[in-house]
Amino acid sequence: MQLRPDDTLAAPMAADRWGELLLALAAAAVPTTPGDVRAMRAVTKLDEEAYTAVLRWIRSANLPHS
Repeated sequence: MQLRPDDTLAAPMAADRWGELLLALAAAAVPTTPGDVRAMRAVTKLDEEAYTAVLRWIRSANLPHS
C-alpha cells in the first residue's frame, strides 16, 4: 500500500488509531469488508472524544449482558 501525504494513515496518530480500530472490530467479531475502508478512515479522523466513544461502543458490542 502506498500512502499519499494527505492520506489519513500517513499521520502516526491515525495509523495507531487504524490498528486500534481493527483490533477492536476483530475482538467484537465484527466482520469488515474492503468497502469499509472509507468509513474506517473517517473514524480515525474523529476528534478524541468521538473516537473514544466509537471504540467503547465497538468493544461493548458483543459482551455478555447480565
